[in-house]
Amino acid sequence: CVANPPISIMCNSGQYANSSAFLPGEPVILQVILGGGTLVISRAQFRLQYDPSCIDFVSIQPGSFCDPGSHFEDEIGEAVDETSGLIDYAVRLPIGYEINDGGTVACINFTKVDSCDSCQTCFDRSSPLNNYLIGDSGDPVAIDFPNNGCGCLISSAPDLNFNGIKDSCDFDCGPP
Repeated sequence: CVANPPISIMCNSGQYANSSAFLPGEPVILQVILGGGTLVISRAQFRLQYDPSCIDFVSIQPGSFCDPGSHFEDEIGEAVDETSGLIDYAVRLPIGYEINDGGTVACINFTKVDSCDSCQTCFDRSSPLNNYLIGDSGDPVAIDFPNNGCGCLISSAPDLNFNGIKDSCDFDCGPP
């Protein structure tokens, strides 16, 4: 384990810094994942930047809403600026509970917008006050950012038109 735990952004498919294609109007679910470390953590705060012309914000919840194994369940604060594409979010473990094995910090729901080819979500690292963890002593804990703090390349899925291929199969297409 490392002293400073890594924090990453995962897409629906569950891979770090992956590329996932979505049709317009399709849900895009991101998870903010905290990796394990040697320091005990009780709270997390982050600022995430997204492209509002690519994905439309729907909601954000503590990690326990989308990951039953997560202990991040108490929201401390939420501020979303849908015009500039900024999410400030703070969450904590239940009072008296601390972890060092990581887990899902937050679940963010978006909808893919039609007018965008691709975009990426990233932590806003312009200030150390934007992203930090609180340790068992109440002091801030530094965070490591794999992939330069970015994750999940969101792209448009091709519009597939099968032109009646199923009706003209030369092989067993399966049950009608």
